[in-house]
Amino acid sequence: MIKAGIIGATGYGGRETVRILLNHPQVQITILAASNPANIGRRIDSIFPEFRKKTDLVCQKVRLDEFAEKCDVVFMATPNGLAMKLAPGLLDAGAKVVDYSADFRFQDIKTYQQNYPLKHTEPELLKKAVYGLSELNAEQITKAKLIANPGCYPTAVILGVAPLLSGGLVEDNLIVANCLTGASGAGRKAEVDLILSELSGNVRPYKVACHRHQPEMIQALQAISSDPVRVCFIPQLIPIDRGIIATIIVRLAKPVALKELLDIYSQTYSKCRFVRISPIGEVPELKQVVGSNFCDIGLALSPENNTLIVFSCIDNLLKGMAGQAVQNMNLMFGFPEETGLL
Repeated sequence: MIKAGIIGATGYGGRETVRILLNHPQVQITILAASNPANIGRRIDSIFPEFRKKTDLVCQKVRLDEFAEKCDVVFMATPNGLAMKLAPGLLDAGAKVVDYSADFRFQDIKTYQQNYPLKHTEPELLKKAVYGLSELNAEQITKAKLIANPGCYPTAVILGVAPLLSGGLVEDNLIVANCLTGASGAGRKAEVDLILSELSGNVRPYKVACHRHQPEMIQALQAISSDPVRVCFIPQLIPIDRGIIATIIVRLAKPVALKELLDIYSQTYSKCRFVRISPIGEVPELKQVVGSNFCDIGLALSPENNTLIVFSCIDNLLKGMAGQAVQNMNLMFGFPEETGLL
């Protein structure tokens, strides 16, 4: 039985991690910590009543020595900047770490500091961290001690276009990704822009062409392609609580029939437990994936202008965060990757 701790247990990602691990047959949650001081000393089931009669764990202040003593693995569902402070001590004590923030996602420290207003204090760990997109990096994840869990938008976009880039099928390697997401992607916090009366009946584009997930996408996609990759990313907030649907548009480098494209996707993801390819004539909808760890992908071809439209859907809190983190943990400890996730 693996002993697990969760730092940041009272955020949306932490909440989902608690829920999954309580039902995981190979994991015991031994300790929880809250990054919000108001929740320190409170039982997790007083914050989230759905956990009543499931666990009586109390959210503690983060004490590195206690987490190191009680955990084989620590999930860090925390804001950017905290993991780089805590991960070294946990790793030195022998615990494995799955970090939900951006602290270890970038290979180049300059890229991190250009996109996040923080000084990175552990540049050496960037070389040891593995980018936790299991569909692309499963072998590395099985050997890893530190996982940089991908962002939610990058998960949807990278999985949506990886088969095209690896096959050299995108003209000029230009990818246009229009992504719609629910309010939970902004985290569990009180902000005027996120209240119901502001969201209802509205669609709000934000941080267009300057969102910090864009360089994360480029880095991961560049590892697939031998030529420079360009991404035009358009995030938009819509009045739902969770889910992402990415509509990705590319011009094909050569004419390819839709059936052949679907065969390429099906072959690429044939061994990937949590990627589902929609058949010809169908495109995925958010309701198919919300509440699951699946990424559903569908294709539509406009042959007259040689343009392919890729639809990639995920639950941002599961495949885009907590579910993917547990999937990574399963690989790290040698469990079937679907354990606890179906």
